[in-house]
Amino acid sequence: MSTRDFSGQGTVSSAKPFTVAEDLAHLSVSHRAYLQRHPQWQQLAVGALVFKAGRLLLVQRSATERAFPNVWEVPGGSVDSDDETVLHAVARELEEETGLHVTSIDHEVGVGVQFRTGSGENGTNWLKLAFEVAVAEQEAEEIAIRLDPVEHQDYLWVEEEDVRRGEVNGTRLEFMTADQRALVLEGFRLKREAA
Repeated sequence: MSTRDFSGQGTVSSAKPFTVAEDLAHLSVSHRAYLQRHPQWQQLAVGALVFKAGRLLLVQRSATERAFPNVWEVPGGSVDSDDETVLHAVARELEEETGLHVTSIDHEVGVGVQFRTGSGENGTNWLKLAFEVAVAEQEAEEIAIRLDPVEHQDYLWVEEEDVRRGEVNGTRLEFMTADQRALVLEGFRLKREAA
């Protein structure tokens, strides 16, 4: 896999470098530039799939969240206008939501999850892109996850079968949408095929 080196500058507070697979170069653009190229979307979000020993990191949205409280998701969020690129947003969001530091963005998972917030003329069309990433903390025996309790209340490392079953150790795995669950399963499929 060829990669490009990113300085990690911009809004990623760790300012640590990360590499990006060459086939993701088209995402080395700003939020604004991406939306100009894809006018069907008014907003863009990103997600990061972090695997360790065959398990995937999921975070549970806070019970106080206005939208989709208590559901499980991969870490991620909105691309901000001050993110240097869409890919820098992946690193920033993962660090903000978990304290983990991206070292590489390896490939895109799926083709994006489409959703709409609001209704009628005031509605907003979103696209959420997801990526498998490697993190600096991946080699540690135990990865310390730091959650912001305003956004997330819990995390789990899950296996593919847990997601298919919708439960792990007595905890129900409810996702925002069926598309979000499908994206997680696609991440497991791609990981399995790469092994």
